[in-house]
Amino acid sequence: MKQILTPSFKFGPYHVVETLEDCYMCDGAILPFTVVGTGEVMEWDGVIEQPPVQPVVEKRHITQLAFMTRFTDAEAIAIDLASIGATVAAASMRRYLDKLKVAKYIDLDRADTRSGVQTLEVIGLIAAGRALEILDNPIAPEERA
Repeated sequence: MKQILTPSFKFGPYHVVETLEDCYMCDGAILPFTVVGTGEVMEWDGVIEQPPVQPVVEKRHITQLAFMTRFTDAEAIAIDLASIGATVAAASMRRYLDKLKVAKYIDLDRADTRSGVQTLEVIGLIAAGRALEILDNPIAPEERA
């Protein structure tokens, strides 16, 4: 057994083992202060700190059909009618609808999805409070993309 003293830590006593095979020479036991190979050894206090657990954030992706069915028929018709015409507002509505058509899925947390639905509420195409219902209602298994 050996012991090393430093100004701030007491190392050891430990049994020096050069390889794992040498451990068999001490009856196969790895002692609390066994050194395997080279490196520094510090006294272990018996506590192993666990890394912080990162919460798993489930993606809130739904199919295009699921997104469209979150709107009532009356809301969908109002949105469609608002996209007709040669105005900037109508062209903006067509642009938004075109993005939805080519999307592989709808990300309910994506900034432009949220602002688009909230704008529909602000301009009166959907009722007050509906934007948050459409965006934040729980996702049913059949809606998942």
